[in-house]
Amino acid sequence: MGMITPSGIAPAQGQQEPDPSHGCARGSCYPATGNLLVGRAPHLSATSTCGMHGPQEYCIVSHLQDSEKCFTCDSRDPSLPQSHRIENVIFLSGPRARRTWWQSENGVEHVSIQLDLEAEFHFTHLIMKFKTFRPAAMLVERSADFGRSWKVYRYFAYNCSKLFPGIPDQPSGLVDEVLCDQRYSEIEPSSHGEVIFKVLDPSIPVADPYSPDIQELLRVTNLRVNLTKLHTLGDNLLDTRREVLHKYYYAVDELVLRGSCFCHGHAARCAPAPGAPATAAPGMVHGRCVCEHHTQGLNCERCEDFYHDLPWRPAEGSSTNACRRCDCNEHSRRCHFDMAVFLATGNTSGAVCDGCQHNTMGHRCHLCKPFYYRHPRSDIRAPTACARECHGATDPQLPVCRRELCCSCDPRGTLASHCTAGSCACDRGTGACACRPNVVGKSCDRCAPHFWSLGGAGGCEPCGCHPTRSLHAACDAVTGQCQCRPGFGGRICSQCQELHWGDPERECRGETRPMLGAWWDSRGGTGHMGYLGDTMEWYTGRYVGMLGSLWGHGGPGGDQDTPLPFPTACDCEPLGAESPQCEQASGQCRCRPGFSGQRCDRCQRGFQEAFPRCSPCHPCFGDLPLWCVELPSPPLVSP
Repeated sequence: MGMITPSGIAPAQGQQEPDPSHGCARGSCYPATGNLLVGRAPHLSATSTCGMHGPQEYCIVSHLQDSEKCFTCDSRDPSLPQSHRIENVIFLSGPRARRTWWQSENGVEHVSIQLDLEAEFHFTHLIMKFKTFRPAAMLVERSADFGRSWKVYRYFAYNCSKLFPGIPDQPSGLVDEVLCDQRYSEIEPSSHGEVIFKVLDPSIPVADPYSPDIQELLRVTNLRVNLTKLHTLGDNLLDTRREVLHKYYYAVDELVLRGSCFCHGHAARCAPAPGAPATAAPGMVHGRCVCEHHTQGLNCERCEDFYHDLPWRPAEGSSTNACRRCDCNEHSRRCHFDMAVFLATGNTSGAVCDGCQHNTMGHRCHLCKPFYYRHPRSDIRAPTACARECHGATDPQLPVCRRELCCSCDPRGTLASHCTAGSCACDRGTGACACRPNVVGKSCDRCAPHFWSLGGAGGCEPCGCHPTRSLHAACDAVTGQCQCRPGFGGRICSQCQELHWGDPERECRGETRPMLGAWWDSRGGTGHMGYLGDTMEWYTGRYVGMLGSLWGHGGPGGDQDTPLPFPTACDCEPLGAESPQCEQASGQCRCRPGFSGQRCDRCQRGFQEAFPRCSPCHPCFGDLPLWCVELPSPPLVSP
């Protein structure tokens, strides 16, 4: 017979299954299952229990013909034989081996029984044995996030279409379908009836019991049984006396919630979780996985420290999906997983080493730091692999270590064919390195003239400076910035410079428009600009840095009240424009409210035509004139 997984199903035909004789060594492994209620009585609760506040009378339907048909429930003291607390469904017998059970208050229909677990578990099936009528309707729910959200596993009702409308009562073949079951809710028998629920229906084939969907379906942190409707004999509809309800209540004498510790296939046994009682009950299913496959965590949900070369995955069938040790070439004991590195290596390695020592660097500590060199025949794993100088004779034909043997090739500019594990070989006689295209220098550490961006796969890139709008073909070797002619900007001088406008393929226009005067006031760190004698502030705060860069002197820390020229390449009128910058394509300046024109040197329509005093027209002008004229004020009339 094939192996049965903890989820209660056998693997599909042809699917490999782990060999239990080897534990976790050759595939996924799972702890044994048991009753999750054992040892967790303090975490099992019910919303209604008879006799909690004093003795209560109840009657038993099957005893109605007997002389003794009514009894007393008193649950104030759990040691009393008349106590019917919820923990009785776990401990099936009390003092003097008397059979015990849980019982709700008379006539209460909506009652919940809930188990709160201290960790994630696999839940496989439920068995409830009732002392009285089974419920006319009930449902089983689960939470996988410690009670923050709930999902229904299964509905039960004697009439599903009436009590749970919209819930299908016939399976469609989906393993995670939520159904309403009518088999366990009839009024007969009046005692010792059962309700059974299995998370995975044996009649529905499961292709892969280790799939993430199946594992998620079994995962629980809380379980809840909601009893929603009582079965009655109908006399409660004719007789409103409360005594009639004394024989209608829920009573359960055994409850089994079977499951196992949830370890993602990375553990064969579990131990008490943090905060668990010091002495565990016999047969208790513990909540802390004893992890294997180099995993760790309460549920083996992450990789061990220094085992981050592969992404964490649950074990599946004969695949352990074990976490793999990082390779830091003995220069670090800390690493982390990086998905970008994993994808870049073709899903073979995703480890990034942290805190490389011994003058090494790189995601595997496989490179020497700048100004440190590795001997061609030294082992990169040695603590002395990277040194500033070559010390000691390493070749019997060379009694004195020759400096050129310590190659100083820059891996960014050296041909990949001459480099292994981040160390690049050079010519034994001259020490010269084999450079990539457009890379120069004995160490291949700089770009050739008119090239930039050392480190590209094809060597350095051409500057590409514009042939007519740049001063020459050379650019900055690091940034690639060309030196542009006046009026042009951008990295290769193919755009109009700031404060210039036009079509860069033809002309970038701009001119310097002198002002009567402008000044920089450094007191308080505020910049002001305007006509001499005019108190209008033009720029403050946010334009200070820009003005300083435009003028080339002054600015914060400059001379107090220093007159400056004001270059307005876009020729925007200072009194009408919001800033000296215009639209680069059209040369249109951004005008203040009330001003218009390309330079913002006219009054806007609806304002008095007296630039720069552009004030709104009086409402009496309406929409007839294009512009209004300033009228003289009427003479004052004495009363």
